[in-house]
Amino acid sequence: MHLESLANELLLYLFEFFDGIQLLRAFHDFNSRFNHLLYNHYRVYRIDFHSISKYQFDDLCQYCLPSITDQIISLTISDDDETPNLPAIFLSYNFTLDKFTRLQSLSLYSIQSFAQLSQLIYQCHQLRHLTRLRMFDGYNDDRNNDIQFLINTIWSLPKLQHFYLNYHLSSKTWLKVPNKNKKTDLKNHTAIPNGMSETIDTSESEDEMKKIQVIRMILKRNINKKHLNQREKRIHWVKKPFTLPISTFVGGSLPPPNHSGLEPIDYFYTMFGKESFDILKEQSNLYSVQVNPNRPVNISESEIRQFVGILLMTGIYGFPQQRSYWTNSTRVESIASTMSRDRFLEIKKNLHVVDNTNQLSQNDPNYDRAFKVRPLLNIIKNNFRKIQKEEQLCVDE
Repeated sequence: MHLESLANELLLYLFEFFDGIQLLRAFHDFNSRFNHLLYNHYRVYRIDFHSISKYQFDDLCQYCLPSITDQIISLTISDDDETPNLPAIFLSYNFTLDKFTRLQSLSLYSIQSFAQLSQLIYQCHQLRHLTRLRMFDGYNDDRNNDIQFLINTIWSLPKLQHFYLNYHLSSKTWLKVPNKNKKTDLKNHTAIPNGMSETIDTSESEDEMKKIQVIRMILKRNINKKHLNQREKRIHWVKKPFTLPISTFVGGSLPPPNHSGLEPIDYFYTMFGKESFDILKEQSNLYSVQVNPNRPVNISESEIRQFVGILLMTGIYGFPQQRSYWTNSTRVESIASTMSRDRFLEIKKNLHVVDNTNQLSQNDPNYDRAFKVRPLLNIIKNNFRKIQKEEQLCVDE
């Protein structure tokens, strides 16, 4: 049976199983019939720009997105390491959120510019169907009073039912809810304590303010009351005298290991082996061809070694964003001079250990939950087994 022999109603039903970007990339300009279905009849696009390439993003913005702005019900915009400066580029194409007239859900990831964030939120006031708003992993680069303005703007959205916030604020901040009804709802239903320094004002005056330490806030107006009775499971440690376990080591004593002539990379090879680099190179190149046969990344073994080395170095120099290692103000020379930022992010995006097409269904009795890293796990396990046992052997997690 040919795909084109299916009825339009069945094709529209099948379209719902595709991500919006995948759907457009697969069938845009396939033929006039499919274009008619995509741009005139399909009304439930879910567009996620969280991990899209710059080439794909520009292509969609130029040729597809202008025709379906009133057909998108869910939109995700990101400014993280995989999609740097995407919000600015999005706005440069003259896209404003008020054009997405049927938008129901909006997710914003790692929006670093408070001005861009405020601009996007302000445009949401024209969206009469927007019920869900989520903001993840951003950082306030401006004054705390702007945060209050932003919260007031969000809370006045006409149809909002669900608001999720996971944001980094530079200092303690009062978040005041603008009217009494919503204030009572926030107080009774929404705060989830988890150890951050932000505070919420849930009262009429400062004397009655209740400070709640939060890492995330879920603002729901229509919440099922049964969830209010749920409690976190807590584990309590009990102090008691330590009893030394009785055990006798039956192995022999070993001579101290010989570390002369070893380089730092040799210690890595001890656990991961040189074959791990071959696996990463082959599978990452394979994945890039599977995604786009016309744009293979052609990763070399030396680039894989450099990539792993950079990952190890980032454990020493901790920055909130990976792009910081290449910027002028926070540049780390040992990282930036080894590999360009764009090449690092390209390898990161395509990094794979196995061929995903060989993964079994979850319903298969032989399904492996660790399938995507199984080759590396096997290498590590076999190398651990080569270590001879001795009485004072220590394993550090």
